[in-house]
Amino acid sequence: MRSLDRGPAVRASAVRDTLAYLDKFEAGSRARVLERVPAEARAIIESTPGTDWISVEHDHWTVDAIIEVLGRPRAIQCWRGALGNLVERPLLRSFVSATLKALGRNPVGVVRLLAKGWPLVYRDVCEPKLIATVDGQPTIRFDHIAPAVQRYRNYLDSWYGGVQGFADLAGVRGHVELVVAPDVSWAEAKFFWNEHERTPKELKQQQSGNAGTKA
Repeated sequence: MRSLDRGPAVRASAVRDTLAYLDKFEAGSRARVLERVPAEARAIIESTPGTDWISVEHDHWTVDAIIEVLGRPRAIQCWRGALGNLVERPLLRSFVSATLKALGRNPVGVVRLLAKGWPLVYRDVCEPKLIATVDGQPTIRFDHIAPAVQRYRNYLDSWYGGVQGFADLAGVRGHVELVVAPDVSWAEAKFFWNEHERTPKELKQQQSGNAGTKA
């Protein structure tokens, strides 16, 4: 049995690394999650080579089960921590280190890092991109969300946790807000960070933008 060769999918190593992190987050939770995953999907998740892809048609069972076992708020916290764990794994370690060095540990750099690193973990689930907002907050837009992900909208909670994990990774103090379109065709994660985290240039740019908006 193999995952589907085409369509929205998640990197197999990322799926298994997230499952492995569950017991670090809450002892015994990995087994409780896996017992809720159908046998066929579980066999694919466990046997697919790490660099290959697992269709969301199989992986969504793990996402749904994590929310069922932990509850939505704690599941989001789990995915937040799992992201930090994932970047220490071979899949993302070199990429994250090099990209943060080039872009800097700041909110805009984090958003760009997320957009650039997205294809390493996800395939054909959406189009992530950095967008400009009126209030000057760095925002990642998940555009053209695939119909399969729209059906399994718990993925949006896992992305929300992951985005917060990227902010933690950069040491940015603040918070992230997620807005989802009513039809789940797009979503936006907006980063808000403390004023003292911003450089004078960033503060001036936002002040100029706000002045233009009021005018």
